[in-house]
Amino acid sequence: MHALLFIVVFALALGAAQLLGWTRDSRDSKDWHAPEEAPDRRHSHAA
Repeated sequence: MHALLFIVVFALALGAAQLLGWTRDSRDSKDWHAPEEAPDRRHSHAA
C-alpha cells in the first residue's frame, strides 16, 4: 500500500513540476527532448 501511495505522490509531483515549468531550465530549454545529432535532411541539400 505504501508503494502505491509513493507512486501516486511521485506522479503528482512530476505533473506539478511540468505544469509549473520547473523542468524547463534543463538542457538549454529543450524540455526532455534528445539532442539533435544531425540537421534536418529536408534542408541539408538545396536543389
